[in-house]
Amino acid sequence: AAHRMGSLPGGEAMAAAGLAYHTARSLLAFAGRLDGEEDEELVQLAAVGTVADVVSLTGENRRLVREGLRGIRTRPLPGLEALARRAGVAPQEIDPFHIAFILAPRLNAAGRVDDPGVGLALLLAATPEEAREPAERLEAANRARQEVERRILESALREAERQVDAEDPPVLVVAGEGWHPGVIGVVASRLAERFARPAVVVALEGEQARGSARSVPEVNLYEAMAECGPLFDRFGGHPMAAGFSMAARDVPALRERLVQAVAARWRGPFVGRLDLDAWVRLGDVTAELVEQLALLEPHGEGNPRPVLAAAELALVEARPVGADGRHLRLVVREPETGAEAGIIAFGRAEEWKALVEQAAAGRHRLDVAFVPGRGRFGEVEIRAVALRPAAGVAPAVGWERPVALTVGPVPEGRPRPAAPERGGVAAEVEDRRGAADRTPDGIWEEWLGKGAGAAGPGAPGPPALTVVAVRDPASALRLCTAAWRAASGAAGRVAWAGPDDEPPGAPGLLGDGAGVLVTWAPEVVERLRAPADLWLWQLPLEPWRWARVALGGRVRRLVLAYGQEDRRRLEEGWLAQLPDVEALRHLYRLMTAQASVAGPRLPGDPAELAAALGVLDPRWRPRLSARLVAHALAIFEELGLVARVGPGHRTGWLWKGAKAGVKLDLTQSARYNELIEARRLWQAALEGAFSEAAAVWWREQAAARCGEPA
Repeated sequence: AAHRMGSLPGGEAMAAAGLAYHTARSLLAFAGRLDGEEDEELVQLAAVGTVADVVSLTGENRRLVREGLRGIRTRPLPGLEALARRAGVAPQEIDPFHIAFILAPRLNAAGRVDDPGVGLALLLAATPEEAREPAERLEAANRARQEVERRILESALREAERQVDAEDPPVLVVAGEGWHPGVIGVVASRLAERFARPAVVVALEGEQARGSARSVPEVNLYEAMAECGPLFDRFGGHPMAAGFSMAARDVPALRERLVQAVAARWRGPFVGRLDLDAWVRLGDVTAELVEQLALLEPHGEGNPRPVLAAAELALVEARPVGADGRHLRLVVREPETGAEAGIIAFGRAEEWKALVEQAAAGRHRLDVAFVPGRGRFGEVEIRAVALRPAAGVAPAVGWERPVALTVGPVPEGRPRPAAPERGGVAAEVEDRRGAADRTPDGIWEEWLGKGAGAAGPGAPGPPALTVVAVRDPASALRLCTAAWRAASGAAGRVAWAGPDDEPPGAPGLLGDGAGVLVTWAPEVVERLRAPADLWLWQLPLEPWRWARVALGGRVRRLVLAYGQEDRRRLEEGWLAQLPDVEALRHLYRLMTAQASVAGPRLPGDPAELAAALGVLDPRWRPRLSARLVAHALAIFEELGLVARVGPGHRTGWLWKGAKAGVKLDLTQSARYNELIEARRLWQAALEGAFSEAAAVWWREQAAARCGEPA
């Protein structure tokens, strides 16, 4: 519930979680027990409750959520961390979107289909071990809730469509026996959004009924339902939502009276409307734009995310994704510029099916409204929020006053524009990312000729050689060993090769049928005598070199199989060793502290120095690698902050630090400039390789737009 607290900063409506936070904080302060750590834990809970309760993220609410998110991302409560990781979200990525649509539904699921005490046990857990079991139960409860919601939504949609086809009423009232009261509010929201009018969903339980209603901005639903007051046993709500209980026999009367009450206030049009902040081109949606928009966070009620739109887009590809196929992944092209982008639409596969099928058939182009952000791999992600047939004329591009995007009827066919000529990788690119995460020991039956390793069903000629790219010799050995153990007949048909080895000439290697060659060296592919299928089983350390290999005609099909583990490995094991400004600032502070504690002479061995600095700041210990420290020392030496001292094996470092009042300019260090450029190029490569349009990136941009770091 939301409460208006005039005595608190801002005086805005505050969620009960915010009220509880201020009450608990005041009591702890009065008792002399308030410390920074306890306050950090309390504000995390306040942030989750504030976002979940959908109060305006302005004033004090905004401060609570901002402070709470900072704690969740750096030192999360064990329960919140366990819940997030069980849902597949890293704590450092959490924002209000994840709270509202991932964490909060799981916390609420227990109250809907399980014991509400499970959520409390999770939030009170003091250790990861205590949090593990309630997190598992909440995940299971959420899956059960989703299944119940899916069944009810299917039934409700059928009844709503029948009403629209027969009468086209200004409000929908649907009811069903055995519908779970805990999910009918969500179903009502889906109906209101889908049909652009108020919706009431009623769960019948014998002679009793419980209902939940959701509205659209044009209708004060509370006022309309208040006119039906004599029918209700209990009733409450606000202009956009309401809940009630009543006798089941009176539901038909409720439908009749409510249609009259809403019709007296509003008769449509029944079209979805969305305020846009700007029309943009696809090329405008960059990492830099996402970073600039992030300065406006946290987003939520009262401070919505900026919504952008791109017009007159040609559909290149569309397919359902997700475990149950509920989500929709699109690849679209801007004919005027040739730019392509991947788009994800969560929960829209069925709703947008007809519109997308018509676009795929060339009947019309598309206007897409979307919210740009970061995906699970850190890439730029375009999340579609509305889709419509293009109007035929692209609006002016640029920031202007908010405009309304109206979703109207599908126009009769317009010919599909011809695709511009492509450059880049000549091979077919297939996106099967995540396969290596699911089956780390390989998919040998497919590679050895029963699937992708073969030329294909009915294809003439011998099966193609399958080349599997890994990151290093150790990975190649592990993968080949797994084949010899797991796949019958693998001996003699599986081999590995390095940069100095001559690759096999025949597809069958030493035996019959398709052969598999595992390598970490792109030179091996360049020396092949016949085109091969290339699987990127692990994202190589030099993706630009592999992309150039795919340009050379030796690859006929490029399969992207790497997954989230590769993203984590490269970010933690490689990018983390390339210092940025914040890392250098922290290392400067640590080395200054080390000099003040143990004297100005620092250990000469970067690994030894990293261990010493880790004692000063244990939280940084995981990142304090010898390579990171060595890079920092080289930069600091060029800036005159440290000097080499001592002969031979006893060489060490003498810490000098910066002179008082002197502001350092890192760009005066050549090593710093080299490393920053390398970091930029690596981030660009990761962003492309893990984007929604990764296949497009490999096909057109990987070799051309990723320079090779020094």
